[in-house]
Amino acid sequence: MKNYQLALVSLALFAHPFSALAKVDDQIEAQEVQALPWKINTNTFLEVEDFKGHRVNGERVFDKVSPALQLGLNKPDSDWSYFMEYKASMRNYTTNYESRPTSYNRNRLQLQANRKLYKGTDGNLNLSLVYRKESNDVRAEQPPKNSYHSYWLIPSGGYNFNEQLSFVFWDAGYYYDNTFSGPYINQWEWESEHGFQYRFNDSFSAKLMYYTDWTWNSSGTKTWEQNQIRGYFPTKINEEWNLQPYFRFFLSEKNYNPLTGETTNSADLGGLRLGLIVNYNLTSKVTLWSNVAWETTHWDKSKNNQVVTITYGDNNRQDFRLYSVGVKYSW
Repeated sequence: MKNYQLALVSLALFAHPFSALAKVDDQIEAQEVQALPWKINTNTFLEVEDFKGHRVNGERVFDKVSPALQLGLNKPDSDWSYFMEYKASMRNYTTNYESRPTSYNRNRLQLQANRKLYKGTDGNLNLSLVYRKESNDVRAEQPPKNSYHSYWLIPSGGYNFNEQLSFVFWDAGYYYDNTFSGPYINQWEWESEHGFQYRFNDSFSAKLMYYTDWTWNSSGTKTWEQNQIRGYFPTKINEEWNLQPYFRFFLSEKNYNPLTGETTNSADLGGLRLGLIVNYNLTSKVTLWSNVAWETTHWDKSKNNQVVTITYGDNNRQDFRLYSVGVKYSW
């Protein structure tokens, strides 16, 4: 293969009297790219996840209130890039952000390395390796909650049919190294999106994806699954503003009893999320952003028990809100 590439280079040099000079220019440009430093990007944000009517022991609570920090590293001449996230989620906090005996903190540390395997005019292929440590800290008098380490392998990429239409995908395979064991504890997970992206112009494109998320326990029995159609519509308004409306339509969502394999609850064609991400470039380095979403799901059965109420109204409707606000900075 190397000899074949060398022959192609030699033919190109002698094909035109200016080819050798062009080659020198390319080498100078490559050296300039190599001299560029690593780029550091940070994203600091607060995220609130709220189920309407969510109550624990009869008291109204938020599902999650999560401050988070993300850090990205990349270099123009490198095929490697890196990502880190730390998120501390406060769970079961009241509407005044006050803790109760059932409140607990979920601390997440995620480290990720990304490798470009191929990039060309016809498409691209990448591979990511991820490690995540997630722990749940509870009060001394409360029963412990499951914590785990997980390891992910994520191939991703796309194929360009032409300048407008592309096939795009990502697949994530997870292995959970659990501190607890048992039939209801997940050990394997597969999450993915496959679909098509169409670029209408420099300011607007649309992406339609088929999404899956399935989990299995250590015995290989499926414990949960979710299948959706997702749409993303990134839109550039001007140099300062860009938006991304998006939706998720639930084709099916099922909870399984891993001891019997029977479906314990399902929401087939019963869920829809509508969301909007807004980015404002305050300066060339600072971007302010927000994400607001509403989701409603109609389950076959109530998701309530003696302690926790998470469905309301007709006793099988689940109403969810997501609020995020943050600041991105390019160092």
